[in-house]
Amino acid sequence: MPSLLLKVPLIILTAVGYHVGMTPPNPPPSKEEQAKALGGRDVTFRERLTRLVPFTAKTIVATVSAIEIAVALAKLNPTSPASTHILALFCSGRGGAMNLSLSAQSLVGMGLVCLGGAIRLACYRELGRLFTYELTLRKEHKLVTSGPYSIVRHPSYTGGTILAVGMTICELGSGTWWTEAGIIRTIPGQALAVVWGAILAYSGFIFRRAVGEDDLMRKEFKGQWDEWAARVPYRFVPWLA
Repeated sequence: MPSLLLKVPLIILTAVGYHVGMTPPNPPPSKEEQAKALGGRDVTFRERLTRLVPFTAKTIVATVSAIEIAVALAKLNPTSPASTHILALFCSGRGGAMNLSLSAQSLVGMGLVCLGGAIRLACYRELGRLFTYELTLRKEHKLVTSGPYSIVRHPSYTGGTILAVGMTICELGSGTWWTEAGIIRTIPGQALAVVWGAILAYSGFIFRRAVGEDDLMRKEFKGQWDEWAARVPYRFVPWLA
């Protein structure tokens, strides 16, 4: 039971960290700013998903987190009428026997989500108005090479990947509502798993997009970009990629 008391605030912290890391810090750019970056090319279907996918992911995380918090609180007070209804509704008949706990896997996942969210937030602050989810060239655009951008060239993508991996570990580890209640064996659970899998697959798009961003910045800033790339040769992880 003590682990359940600790689990609730940690779930909240993790959900907030994920929300912050997956929320665009600026409104969508103008069509002119996007057109300048695309060089006359049409916006691709994948580019059009750059806000829908994070919104969908945040909705899933918020929903699952809220349910897990409700179930944890119900387990702490199982005799109340409200708890009985919650456990019956969300636990597939396993409410009393379900081993909801704070496992090592969950702690690792939560730590990764907080780390990924912190990296993304640092990138938001460093780029300011220049940070957009769409490929964009702002008016008076400048090349930012400080803060996390002095370590790798695309740290926000690194942070986003850490967020995705961390949240997946959070939910698939032992002791979670998703695992212990056997949600994956239900039709809604399977549908949710398919959507989450599609979100993870879409995340692979960012690695290809980073190449295009490098080409765009090299064309726009020329020698300044070359100097930065020589000083910061890695896109995502120092000494690896």
